[in-house]
Amino acid sequence: MPKKRNTSVWIAVGLAALATGWVASGMVGDDPVQPEAQRVAVDVDTAETAFAVRTRVSESQLHRKTLLVRGRTEAERMVDIRTETEGQIVELPVQEGALVEKDEVLAQIDPRERPASLQEAKALLEQKRLELQAARTLRSKGFRAETQLAAAQAEYDAAQAAVRRMEIEIRMLTVEAPFGGFFEDRYVELGDYVEPGDTIGQIIDLDPIIVVAPISEHDIGDLEVGVDAEARLANGRDVVGVVRFIGANADPQTRTFRAEIEVANPDRLISAGMTAEVAVPLETVTAHYISPAILTLSDDGEIGVMVVDEDSRARFAEIEIVEDEKDGIWISGLPSKATLIVVGQEFVSDGQKVRSVEEDEVAGNEELGT
Repeated sequence: MPKKRNTSVWIAVGLAALATGWVASGMVGDDPVQPEAQRVAVDVDTAETAFAVRTRVSESQLHRKTLLVRGRTEAERMVDIRTETEGQIVELPVQEGALVEKDEVLAQIDPRERPASLQEAKALLEQKRLELQAARTLRSKGFRAETQLAAAQAEYDAAQAAVRRMEIEIRMLTVEAPFGGFFEDRYVELGDYVEPGDTIGQIIDLDPIIVVAPISEHDIGDLEVGVDAEARLANGRDVVGVVRFIGANADPQTRTFRAEIEVANPDRLISAGMTAEVAVPLETVTAHYISPAILTLSDDGEIGVMVVDEDSRARFAEIEIVEDEKDGIWISGLPSKATLIVVGQEFVSDGQKVRSVEEDEVAGNEELGT
């Protein structure tokens, strides 16, 4: 037993000596190395990794803003035709809805005794004319007083006025169209008795036709009289006219201003009361035309686009939408020439280093963001 214990002790002592020698060899060898020297020198690349984005160079253009509003057509003129004297309707030569010309007869009232009264008035006028002539001759010879001549003159003037009244009365028996248009809504029939002021029908002038558009108080200051405007009618027909009137007083309920666009309608195929989509030209501005797909939002919720500056860094640029179109939008707020990020704008932040890849340089297998 004592022999085995000694053997174990010597083995332990030997192992300890070997360990001590191995440690000491690293400290006191022929080529000592300090701990600091043992660290490997690393060349750390502190440069930013540029994120690849697809870009497009956009240049501003002069663009005329167009306001799209819903309007309606109105007749150039629309009046009720009323009688000016009394009597029975004896003729209605025009059918309801017919197209009539200016001064065309719409209705005829029975004259009854009026022609005879006119003849009587004319006879009396002739008598008073002869009496006045005689009074003047006698006055020139001193056989009549001045007052007698004045009385004869007054009687003649009264007889002349009576003739004029009867002529007007007979002329009012014939109801004529004041202008050309459609004879609408006839309210009388043959045999009806009318009095002064009764309505016999309505006449509508559709040439030109007027397209009325409500303009908001925000846009009214940009609209001008005399500019061309377009309208698409409910039946799909496109027409072009001229802005002829801009209201100065807003509708108290809608706060919009009335604008009138005059459209030639010689064939009178455009009716009054039709719905119209109106494109009204406004001011000319400098803007960029872009796809709405490249729009983004800032951290503050502002709408804008990402651009690349001269230092190849992404920058957020706040913009204002000038006008929407079918395939794109017009925006303002950018310089005249700007490099827009069109792919990858959602993956870069303001100030981040980027590598621009022009759209026309992108190959089919190009991957951005690497």
